[in-house]
Amino acid sequence: MFTITTAFCFNITLLVLFYKDKTLRSAFSIYLMNLLFGNALTSAIFGPLNVLRQYYGSWIVGWRLCALRQYISGAFAAIIISHCLIALNRFWAVTFPTHYRSHHNKKLAIIICLTVWVLLNACFIPTALTMSFLTPPSPKGVQECWLNDTGYPAWLPFLQTVVFDSPILLVILLYPFICWKSFFGKRMPKQARVAPANSLVTHATSVASGAVFEAAKVEENKGNEVGDQGEKPEVAPPVAEVVKKEKGFCGCLPPLKGSKKGFIPLTLMTFCVLLLWTPNELYFSLDFAGIDPPGMYQTAKILHSLATVFDPILPVVANRDLQRALLPIFKPEK
Repeated sequence: MFTITTAFCFNITLLVLFYKDKTLRSAFSIYLMNLLFGNALTSAIFGPLNVLRQYYGSWIVGWRLCALRQYISGAFAAIIISHCLIALNRFWAVTFPTHYRSHHNKKLAIIICLTVWVLLNACFIPTALTMSFLTPPSPKGVQECWLNDTGYPAWLPFLQTVVFDSPILLVILLYPFICWKSFFGKRMPKQARVAPANSLVTHATSVASGAVFEAAKVEENKGNEVGDQGEKPEVAPPVAEVVKKEKGFCGCLPPLKGSKKGFIPLTLMTFCVLLLWTPNELYFSLDFAGIDPPGMYQTAKILHSLATVFDPILPVVANRDLQRALLPIFKPEK
């Protein structure tokens, strides 16, 4: 219950933060908000229903809530696909940077996320309504809420492969390529913006005024100068000769050529997918194949319960803007 409450509070807090602070709502953050919404939904509905099942040792809340539980399990697919969308977004940004800058925006990100939810609803609503069932009570009076795939034995393995396993595999496969492109790929320079005519006139006027002021200042200081001692005045090197040495990433890698606000969250969240989400989905995939490794279910469930807690924490760790926005909550001004 502690992890459920913590996950819900963390995810809702960040969602409210994004809602109140417009500066945080970039096109990339739309995918993060989509992830947070999925986490909050599962924490608010799926988690408490599971707690009731564990507390009473049986499913006691009827078929309707059983169907709701099976439907909300689709939100876990939305969370995993959100991780995949973040990875695909970074892949697009580092592979086709010019196309990414000119075509990716908030509207497109929202359309992509809404499309995912529509497709998942199209899959999980019929599944929950037609396959949810309560097992007959055992001699001890225990009932369970399961999915009955007797009429469609291939449907549940298909869902597992398409909406759970494939996005996780894609995240894991894309990350090494994104790393390589981020550190060793060629970075496309941003195009300079052309200033409007009125700003050019204003700039020319200010430059002329500055020149007159500097000339007057030179004339004023001539009387205060010390006689020439034979030393040539120091001349600043041309701008083209001043080369600023870029610092390496973490001191051991080449300079990061992409956005840190995109790459660092991707890195942390990829490890979250690999360590916390993958074991649970791997277990169910093996279960569909008739394989039940001893002790794997318990370990996978513990890690899975922590995933919705770390999903909102890791972006905050990686993003200073989120840290600054959260600071007044924990350290209110006196």
